[in-house]
Order: sequence, then structure tokens, then C-alpha cells
Amino acid sequence: MSGFGKPPKKKKPNSLQATKISKRPRIDGVLNEKIWSNDSHFFEGNFIQLRPNNGAKSAQKTRVKIVYDDFAIYVAAKLYDNEPGKISRELGPRDGRGKNTDMFGIALDTYHNRQNAFFFMVTAAGVQLDMFNTPQNEDYNWNAVWQSAVKITKEGWVVELEIPYSALRFPKKEVQNWGINFYREIRRTREESFWNRVDPSVAPTFRTYVRENK
Repeated sequence: MSGFGKPPKKKKPNSLQATKISKRPRIDGVLNEKIWSNDSHFFEGNFIQLRPNNGAKSAQKTRVKIVYDDFAIYVAAKLYDNEPGKISRELGPRDGRGKNTDMFGIALDTYHNRQNAFFFMVTAAGVQLDMFNTPQNEDYNWNAVWQSAVKITKEGWVVELEIPYSALRFPKKEVQNWGINFYREIRRTREESFWNRVDPSVAPTFRTYVRENK
């Protein structure tokens, strides 16, 4: 999987190799399964701000790991926060992020064309949001069946996602090479950041989406 989003000039997009597993994890926000137990297997996100300081390093650390089996892909994220008691967790309806909540999400460009992507997001209150994005349109009515769980910890908060292949469209190839990006919002500081840097002048539709209801 390689980066989805426009990287800075002369910088190769971040990429990762997902690991195949034999036993599905329980999606509960508690990373106690063996597949998550080795902390060194989580890659450092080194997220880059979209706002307020485009191109600057995120103020908080994020660590992510992706695994898969024959049914789905699974994402675990550790979103560190030096003031976990201040993590914003406003409740709201599905696809309604609210105005006061932290968020984590993944974008999957399954055809690796840097044009279209499936977005799966979850707030720190556990509210799911999903959409399908094209250069011309954001389909808010697109809803998939997937699982997520979050948990506030003494170090920040944890996210677990299960995204079945049935929720996606992708090429019929033995080896899959997808574009990928991760998104994080820290609401109290108005910070929005991506794993692969996003140029706001190149991705206006996604910019509109992540700033909805602000």
C-alpha cells in the first residue's frame, strides 16, 4: 500500500506492507490480541498537518498497524495525547461528526489512481462516518457495513477497525497495490493531519468534507 495524497516535492510517499493473519481480532478497542501485542510492529505515523500549519509535523504522536485475512482488513491505531482528559468526544448520529470531537480515519484508493477513495472514519465517541470521494463529488449517501471500536486510555485513545472486502471495490488481481492515507483531527487545537501530506489546493472536496460542521 502506498500513499494517497500529494506528497511534498522530492519526497517519496509513505508506504506499508500489510501482514496476513489467521485469526480475526475482536473489535473492541482493546489491543490485547497477539497480532497487536508487539508494539514495535506499529509504524510511527509522523503525521503532517493540513491545518493550522500546513506541512508542519503533528503535535501528537500516532502509531498504526494494518493486518488482513481472507475476509477483511483490520486497522489498529494508537493516538497519543499528552492531555487525554481533554480529548473531545461529542456524540452524534452516523455520518454526523458534530462540532466538538476528535477523529481518526483511513482513505483507501483501491485502484491506485489518485482520483477516488473510500473513506472510513470514527470519532473519539465511537461515531462512524463513511463516504466515497471522487474529484467531482463526495457521496455522503454511500454507506458500508463495517465495524469499529474506540477506547480512551491514559496515553490518549485507541481505534480498531474492521473493513470487509464486501464494503470495497478493487481490481481482480492476485497482488493488490492500493493507495492509502490516514487522517487525524485533534479538535481542541483545531489540528488536522495526514500520514501522507495533503495539499489543500489539490484536494478541495476532501477539505470540504473534513471541515464539515466546524
